[in-house]
Amino acid sequence: VIGDINSKTQTCPCGFVGGCTCGCCCMPCFMFGATPKVMPDETGLRALCCSCMPCTSCCYLEQVYREIVIIKGSSPSQMEMK
Repeated sequence: VIGDINSKTQTCPCGFVGGCTCGCCCMPCFMFGATPKVMPDETGLRALCCSCMPCTSCCYLEQVYREIVIIKGSSPSQMEMK
């Protein structure tokens, strides 16, 4: 999931692999940089706090990933006029 988030946000270099490496080493720092790129109304500090707490980190990670999925699939493709 961290790799998929990095593929979209490019927070760490090397795309998916870079996200997995950086995210596994220090997920709160990664989320501090990546979350505001996905959800502009969310602050980096809130992302850092939610990622540090053991009771919220997994749910918060999934919430950010789900937001990427919604953004990616929400806009319908434009049809050509006949």
